[in-house]
Amino acid sequence: MAKNTRGTVTAFSPFDARADAEALRKAMKGMGTDEETVMKILTSRNNAQRQEIASAFKTLFGRDLVDDLKSELTGKFETLMVSLMRPAYIFDAHALKHAIKGAGTNEKVLTEILASRTPAEVRQIKQVYLQEYEANLEDKITGETSGHFQRLLVVLLQANRDPDGRVDEGLVEQDAQVLFRAGELKWGTDEEKFITILGTRSVSHLRRVFDKYMTISGFQIEETIDRETSGDLEKLLLAVVKCIRSVPAYFAETLYYSMKGAGTDDDTLIRVMVSRSEIDLLDIRQELRKNFAKSLHQMIQDTCSHLSYVLALKLLCPFGEPAQGPVLAEFNHTAAAQCPRTARDVLREQFKYPEGLGKSDCIPGFAILHCDVQKSLLMKIDAPHYVQWGMAYRELKPVPDTKVIELYSGTQNIPLYQVSDFYGKSLSLERLWTLFSLPEMALLFSVIDYFITHGIDFDQMHLYKDIFDAVRDVHVKGVMCKIEKDLEQSILQGEEIYAVLNQLVNHKKKIFPITVGRKMAYYLPISTRIPCFAHLFALIESEPTSLSHSFAMRKNLLLRVAEWLLESVLLE
Repeated sequence: MAKNTRGTVTAFSPFDARADAEALRKAMKGMGTDEETVMKILTSRNNAQRQEIASAFKTLFGRDLVDDLKSELTGKFETLMVSLMRPAYIFDAHALKHAIKGAGTNEKVLTEILASRTPAEVRQIKQVYLQEYEANLEDKITGETSGHFQRLLVVLLQANRDPDGRVDEGLVEQDAQVLFRAGELKWGTDEEKFITILGTRSVSHLRRVFDKYMTISGFQIEETIDRETSGDLEKLLLAVVKCIRSVPAYFAETLYYSMKGAGTDDDTLIRVMVSRSEIDLLDIRQELRKNFAKSLHQMIQDTCSHLSYVLALKLLCPFGEPAQGPVLAEFNHTAAAQCPRTARDVLREQFKYPEGLGKSDCIPGFAILHCDVQKSLLMKIDAPHYVQWGMAYRELKPVPDTKVIELYSGTQNIPLYQVSDFYGKSLSLERLWTLFSLPEMALLFSVIDYFITHGIDFDQMHLYKDIFDAVRDVHVKGVMCKIEKDLEQSILQGEEIYAVLNQLVNHKKKIFPITVGRKMAYYLPISTRIPCFAHLFALIESEPTSLSHSFAMRKNLLLRVAEWLLESVLLE
């Protein structure tokens, strides 16, 4: 429930509401509808910009943009585009109204929204609901629900969860004991104790309570809820607990089950993709890959139908798939941006690139896997050298699949001579081999974006060479080595690998990485000076510097490994 700023949709620049309104009118005027233009505009502008476009649309043409979308589009694609046009709180209020409208109540929607929104967001939703529908949201919900499920919903609607602050360990112990006695130690269950504690305590406090509960009872709190409650109350309690632990992980699970099995729950899929697109969809996609080993793009591709609907969903998370697997540690945003931004200054000061380039933003993580330097395309290709649909970018913006086919002469296949130098021709396809390639990719597409936006002609191959030289200059001058002075503040812990290694160490295992190059021989010892990593490695061996050293090192290493293996067996 912490505030997130990891949305995939941000303010589009340069933005012209009037031009967008005219483009949308042209796309929907006359026979047929240019769905590609509609989706391209609405998925790449944030919600505030969409409202400006709607206002310009009415001013220019005297027509309501949402009404036109409903008239010209159909099916799930229409639902998605119309949903994007609703401001965030109106979107939630509308979803809640329809969840309790008519015969039957959609408890899933009530649970998802009220368990995941912050107190401030809940208060805003209640106010908007009253303004839009002239009704009290709490009264409507209590009229359609009952029992302990209703009581927890009412508690969440009060939006009076304690603010985060210093955690009182005494109260943590007390709450954990109360929950234990109310569930595992009681014949039956005291649901009110669960409702009060889970519905009112702060996020940081409850996370400590969950840890303490595990220590006291030997069970995760989710296991107790699963055994001691049932039905809608159980689902709501579990949703609250999961959101306390991690809102992105909760929505990753929600997305996974919306597309798992026969049929797709498109209402849930659209609701999550739209509501989280400006908040934490990047984190949600990362949690989906981590917890379910699934790619959000691939799940959408495999389970959804209607091409425009599929492409629009994929455009809502436009940065492609991660270019790397799990890592032990990586630079934070500030440290990662240092290399490409310093190289950008080299371009301006030494290579005499335009001064205005210094004001352009550089997204350090903007990279996928392959770059066609001649065509200025960043993309992801598979083993047979086919460009994956929806995975091509230029100017930091998605390139339509139809344009990709046009660039490659009617096919999505990359010619083999561009991939391999076997044919004696110069390569034009660069691959993102390691994290050290990220600054080049990020800077390349930042500069291309600047040149195209400002109408500056450029040669793609010369530009790539200049950027390669500028990034190399940054490394030669040792700019990045300065990060070592404040290493702990510059490094983010890779949770997946760290958790595995930490688990091994906690079980008395010995870990000894053997480096495969001089760079790693330098960086690994540095990592041991960071407190959160220092306890992981019992030994670090670097590559041999000579043949005699190689034999001595291997003999010494084998003896130590044998000792540790024997120790591990005896400990078990």
